Amino acid sequence: MKIAMLAFCLFILPISDLFMQQKDLPKLTGRYFNQTPPVNVPEIFGQGIVSTSNHEHSPLIFSSDGNEIIWSVIPVPFGSGKQKILYIYQDKGEWTEPILFSFSTTTRCGSPVLSPDDKFLYYMEQDPNAPEDAQPKPQILWRVERNSNFGWSETERVNKLLPKVKNKITMSFGFADNGNLYYDLGGRQNDNSEEWDIWMREYYNGEYSEPIKLGNGINDGEWNWTLFIAPDESYLIWSSNRMNSEDYGDLYVSFKITDNQWTKPIALGKEINTSQMERFPSVSPDGKYFFFTRNTLENRGDFFWVDAKFIEEVSARITEK
Repeated sequence: MKIAMLAFCLFILPISDLFMQQKDLPKLTGRYFNQTPPVNVPEIFGQGIVSTSNHEHSPLIFSSDGNEIIWSVIPVPFGSGKQKILYIYQDKGEWTEPILFSFSTTTRCGSPVLSPDDKFLYYMEQDPNAPEDAQPKPQILWRVERNSNFGWSETERVNKLLPKVKNKITMSFGFADNGNLYYDLGGRQNDNSEEWDIWMREYYNGEYSEPIKLGNGINDGEWNWTLFIAPDESYLIWSSNRMNSEDYGDLYVSFKITDNQWTKPIALGKEINTSQMERFPSVSPDGKYFFFTRNTLENRGDFFWVDAKFIEEVSARITEK
C-alpha cells in the first residue's frame, strides 16, 4: 500500500470550517470530557461536542485506549450537505475540537469502523458514479491505515469483505477481536417496504466464510440493523422494530450460547427504549458505558450514554433460568 507522507495538518480539517457548529468550545480534558457518568437513566453525551444540531448518524467508535472517538454526521437542514466522518482525540490530557477527515470532504461517507487492533479505519462511501435514480445508492468500502498516532495513509478500496447484493446496502458493521465480521444488510423491497437483517462471516486462517444469517429470533421484524458486537462475541446489541417495539427502532440484546447459537432477544428496557427511535449502539473500551443515538425532531439523533452494568445483569438473569 502506498503510504501518504502528508503532514497531519494536511490530512484533516477542523469541523468548524464545514459546519460552523462547535465554536468557542471550552477546554476539554479528562476521560469522557469530564462529564459525570449517568447510572440508570441515559443522558446526552458530549452536548455541543459530538452531539450537535446536526444529525449524528453512526455509533461512537472508540479507540482501544479511549483517547480517540470517531463518528459520522449528516448536516442539518437535510440536503444542505453530504454525510461526513469526524473524530476527536486527546493529546497530553486535552481533547481537540472535532476534526473532519480529508477523504470525507467531497463525497458522502459514513459507517466508520476501527479494526480490533486500531490499525485500520474502515468506512463506506456512497458511489459517486451511481445513477441519479439508483435506490439505494451502491456503496464502496474503503479503509485507511494508521501510520502514526493520529496520521493515516491514503485510502485503499476493500473488495469482497462485505457481500454485494442487488438493491441492498449495509448501514453498520463491526469486528470481534478474533476477526469475525458482523453486519446488517437491507433495503427497499418490491412492495415498497424495507427489510434489514443481521449476518456474520467467520474469519479463519486469513479467509472469511460464506455469509451466515443470524437466527433464533434475532432477525424477527422488518428492520434489524445498526449493531454492536462485543469484542469477545459474548453478546450482540442492535436496533429492531419487531412487534413489541414502541416505534421504528428499539434496542435489543442477545447472548451467544455456542457457535451461531444465540439466546432469544431481550429489549433493553424503558429507560433506554422510548417512543422515539434508538439506534447505533456501542460500548466503551473498558466496558463501563453504553452509548446509542435517540432520534427525535428535537435532537436529530444525539448520542446518549448510561452505565453498561445492565448487560451483565441481564446475562445473569438468563443464566439463573
